[in-house]
Amino acid sequence: MRLVEFKPKLGYNLRMSTTPTATVLSTPEQINSLRAHMLRIGLESELKGFRLTNKAPSCYITIKRELGFKGSKIKVYAQYILWMEQKGLLIVSDHDRAILTGWAI
Repeated sequence: MRLVEFKPKLGYNLRMSTTPTATVLSTPEQINSLRAHMLRIGLESELKGFRLTNKAPSCYITIKRELGFKGSKIKVYAQYILWMEQKGLLIVSDHDRAILTGWAI
């Protein structure tokens, strides 16, 4: 088993243990962390105009309901990224934090 570091854009950082053929999420914290990252990816897709499914609520609606954020998609996105950083799920650079703080207002 080895530790894999996943780094999408904006300097995010997610670590999980993997084997050559599978990834193992064995604790509730790891599962919730992956769910948070998937909601972030879904919201980024929605910002670009894509929708993951027509049957389930959008990631935007899910995040707003669960965390009580208010505002447009871009404002909810900024608030969500800053929330993830507070929870220790993301590493955000100072430059990106300044941009996101301006969007969250």
